[in-house]
Amino acid sequence: MLKDNLYHIVEENKIDENQYNFQISLISECPIYNVHFPGKPITPGACLIEIAKELIETYLNREVKLTLAANVKFINLLEPSKFKEVFFHFNILDNKAPIFKVDLVIQYEEVVFAKMILQVE
Repeated sequence: MLKDNLYHIVEENKIDENQYNFQISLISECPIYNVHFPGKPITPGACLIEIAKELIETYLNREVKLTLAANVKFINLLEPSKFKEVFFHFNILDNKAPIFKVDLVIQYEEVVFAKMILQVE
């Protein structure tokens, strides 16, 4: 679990029936940044996917299993020294139990770090 080790949730907002977002704060002292990469730490793409999964669990208030990660695009490096807080914007594509599928954009203001479609069950 990365919550409270790599990031903290700052704010959670439900925009409408199909959209919600989380504002998170990265913890630059996390040991992950010591190895990825020394002298120029960046948030690993696998960690961004895991954070998204954990945020979906928070939103759904239950544990989930990631069953699909599609159209994953890492666009800009997420350096915790430059971007202390970022937003995870979720657009719900499918919410028919047990499937929950979202289109996700990770960004800060105009800087987009990643886009992906995730499905959990």
